[in-house]
Amino acid sequence: MAPCSASSAACCSHSTIEAIIGWFERQFGFDFIDPSIYYISKLPSDLHWDDVGLIGSVAFALTLLATLYPAWRAARVQPRRLAL
Repeated sequence: MAPCSASSAACCSHSTIEAIIGWFERQFGFDFIDPSIYYISKLPSDLHWDDVGLIGSVAFALTLLATLYPAWRAARVQPRRLAL
């Protein structure tokens, strides 16, 4: 779920990054990126869907592997008998 939501957020925000940074600067009262050095409106932003798919797939696979190994280890543990 997390890789899908992160990929969706990145895809939606790539075209509106200038507005997002402007909002942060107004909210917190400081220059996030110095406009005399970096022109945020001139930054190249090109979304490659094959990269989005590859990164999302790898993130999902790593998430799946990170949950399967502890579950496999926990399944091998024998339950303890109650001593009455």
